[in-house]
Amino acid sequence: MKWRWRLGVMLFTVVFLATGFAGSNGQQVYALDNGLAKTPPMGWNSWNYFRCYDVNEEVIKETADAMVESGMKDAGYEYVVIDDCWQALERDDNGNLQANPERFPSGIKALADYVHKLGLKLGIYAVPGTETCAMHWDDYPSGKIGSYGHEKQDAKQFEKWGVDYLKYDWCRADVTEGQEHIPAFEKMRDELQALDRPIIYGISEYGDTKPWEWAKPIANMWRTTSDIQANWGSLMNILDQQVGLYKYAGPGYWNDPDMLQVGNPGLSETENRAHFSLWSILAAPLMAGNDLRHMSTSTAEILSNKEVTAVNQDLIGLQGRKIRDDGDKEVWMRPLANGDRAIVLLNRGQKETEMSVNITDLGLPQSSSTYYVRDLWAHETTQSTGEIQASVPGHGVQMYRISPADPVEASENVQHVKTSDKQEVWIESLEDGSMLVTLLNRGDKEANVGIHTDELNMEKSGAYIVEDIWSKDKTAVANTIREKVQAYDITVLKVTPGTPEDAPPAIQQDLQVPEKIGEGETKEVSLTLTNNGVVAANNVQVNLDVPNGWTVEPVSETGFATIPPSSENQSVQVTWNVTAPTKLSADTITFNSAITFEYGKAGKSANAQTQATSEITPAPPKTDSFLSDLPFYKDTINGWGPVERDRSVGGQEAGDGNTLTINGETFEKGLGVNSNSEVSYYIGGNFSTFTSAIGIDDEMVWEDGQEGDVVFQVWGDGKKLYDSGLVTGDMETKYIDVDITGVSVLKLVVTDGDDNNWFDHADWANAKIIATNNGADETAPELEVTMNGKLVQDQVSLSDTETIMFTWKATDEGSGIATTTASFAGKEYDKNKALPLAGKPGEHDFSVTAEDKAGNITKKTYQINVNTSPQAMRTHVERFDQAGAFQDTKNVRILQLHLTTIKQYLDKNNTAKTRKQLDSLGQLLDYLQAQEEMSDDAYRVLKSDTNYLLESLQ
Repeated sequence: MKWRWRLGVMLFTVVFLATGFAGSNGQQVYALDNGLAKTPPMGWNSWNYFRCYDVNEEVIKETADAMVESGMKDAGYEYVVIDDCWQALERDDNGNLQANPERFPSGIKALADYVHKLGLKLGIYAVPGTETCAMHWDDYPSGKIGSYGHEKQDAKQFEKWGVDYLKYDWCRADVTEGQEHIPAFEKMRDELQALDRPIIYGISEYGDTKPWEWAKPIANMWRTTSDIQANWGSLMNILDQQVGLYKYAGPGYWNDPDMLQVGNPGLSETENRAHFSLWSILAAPLMAGNDLRHMSTSTAEILSNKEVTAVNQDLIGLQGRKIRDDGDKEVWMRPLANGDRAIVLLNRGQKETEMSVNITDLGLPQSSSTYYVRDLWAHETTQSTGEIQASVPGHGVQMYRISPADPVEASENVQHVKTSDKQEVWIESLEDGSMLVTLLNRGDKEANVGIHTDELNMEKSGAYIVEDIWSKDKTAVANTIREKVQAYDITVLKVTPGTPEDAPPAIQQDLQVPEKIGEGETKEVSLTLTNNGVVAANNVQVNLDVPNGWTVEPVSETGFATIPPSSENQSVQVTWNVTAPTKLSADTITFNSAITFEYGKAGKSANAQTQATSEITPAPPKTDSFLSDLPFYKDTINGWGPVERDRSVGGQEAGDGNTLTINGETFEKGLGVNSNSEVSYYIGGNFSTFTSAIGIDDEMVWEDGQEGDVVFQVWGDGKKLYDSGLVTGDMETKYIDVDITGVSVLKLVVTDGDDNNWFDHADWANAKIIATNNGADETAPELEVTMNGKLVQDQVSLSDTETIMFTWKATDEGSGIATTTASFAGKEYDKNKALPLAGKPGEHDFSVTAEDKAGNITKKTYQINVNTSPQAMRTHVERFDQAGAFQDTKNVRILQLHLTTIKQYLDKNNTAKTRKQLDSLGQLLDYLQAQEEMSDDAYRVLKSDTNYLLESLQ
């Protein structure tokens, strides 16, 4: 019986390899895979100008005509979207939606046909509840015409009519039907996905539940804020809420800061241009909201500026982000597919001002070459050697596109050829036979991004010359192109066939620095060098540069006779101990490593550099302190105006709040915020307790009951320590004491209570941190932790084939050390104990706590990321086989066959087949364990690795 089953497993494996059958449709789990909105949708929506009662069939037709005649269609606009109030007051006898017969007498199908004949597409509006927004805000006298309970029916109706775009608006569906956001939006997504007609799916819940964190697998776009208004204050309020959201956007999934108000009363021409520039650099959907039929020439020119819309429509889809904030003067930047940088210089103030930005501020290298600076509004090109200066009007912008010397013209021929763990490669063939290669990193941290030259479909060559289009540095590679790319950024290279000595061999430099380093601390820095070229690098010398006041001590050799090509699988490493000064004013430290070497028969000289940055943690307070007296740690987030010290949040200007007051009680100290808000402090593990009175400030509690509702949260080192639950203006003041022992970074969060952030003026009154020990000995113990003989980094990535050993040294100059304890993955760990990582893939915390005799505590926590792979699992199988863990060697070969196949599918990014093969492997392991064909230890390790790989594909 057992042999027959084993044969069945082998046959099953062979059939699977031959047919690739799978029970899944291969849909990507974390992105809506409908193939739509690969660039932000462009079009027009009726709501901003016509709202409810003025929209009708003729308006839509005339608007579609105007979109073509004005040049907007040629500029990329294609969607004509009818917002609320298109519906008849009731569904028909069969429960179908129908058009309002008075204002849309020809029906939606005829209107879609009209729009389609113009080469445009039609969008429509619906809601997940039973009542639309116009029924609440505009007294639209309709019945229950929302899609609740009719999702499938409505989706099919939209398909029948020829609809191309759906705006799905929340409109209090939680109040009217008690719905939850995610299931409600998922329901319509599933119905749209089941159709034969592609329909872009945009959802709107006004940013209340942070949809950017959950909507990527559900929709093509999601609103991030409440409704936009045609005034400068509204634009700036919405802009402020886009800070940090660039991490959540990309091809097929976009942040939507709401429709455009360009051309509507309330904005000047200068403000219109600023509005359009900012929404374009944000990679926002460009949905005009004005009357296209009667717009001014200047409005038409703004909306149809192809140089600006080209920035918006850039194919790699990196959203622009704010890189500098000098009060009223801000700089926003966006990387573009061909290596260019788009920038917006924003003047929020009322008066014209001078602004400047250096090329290095944009993440680009300073070079002896000149750069091209294209003014996207004046349509003029100038040159610069590094500094860009401009006069920026009040409430206005200057927008530029920065290109390197010998720029590569932007085109639509860029192709996406590779994705792996948030790293992508895009390529474009150039007329001279070379290839433009864009390495893109969508991760939160700097990463090495690469591609094999075989994947470029270029002619075979003895070497490939790789040129950075900005620095103009050239290197020669054998077959692997790999470069370090900053988080949410790109590196663009020109690759040309050549010979091994046309350029120096490409030396891959992996500079590992601590994530954080404190004043006076000593940390380890290491540099690993790998030669990706064809010829050896000889007489290699390595140096590490740091700013004045820092000390560097090598703890390994810094010179090497030769580094052979990577085909010989050899790398070398240099290690230093770096000590920070005891007082620092900077927020970060940049470590610069430089290498010199010789190559080729003639011994040509070459050099290469790389750098990496660590955060400098400030000296934390040591005595009891009010938080309003301490500096903020990193940027604050606030939903309305700035975070206020010792004042309520008040209006949008700094210092315009009132005395902090909750339920009639006034407080001299504290923080005034508005949801959604985040305020952080670096407190260095020196405090035991956080205390505060919390509540809605009385300035937002009125006799008519208008008041905010929020949730207060306290976080320590990324873990939630306290949650207030819903707090409203009619509740008693809460007085809280939160244990923050050992916390280094304290973060105060206020969320909006799942509705919106209107009137959410929240107070952290008398917010205070209490020191761990107020006695004579106020000095916390010093704690040094090493792993396998080296200082531990804050985050460590390891293979589960490795074995690690931790040790630590605790010292205290005061009362002396009383106890030290440690834990790994929540379990007690003994010092110097060997810890095999087999069977432990995933993220684990390793913590060491030292307490002195006076009660002062120091706690250090490190994140240990344990990874596995099919190759690692093969190593486990071989090890267990040698240890006699399998009853039959045939089972070993079957397992190895599975793992080889899984690796092949992973290398080809074939998620569906990889998942199916992993499922098959898991079933095989379950059977072998049940039949006692393998040891429990082998089953535990291989099963946990299989589950980890399955989860990593989610």
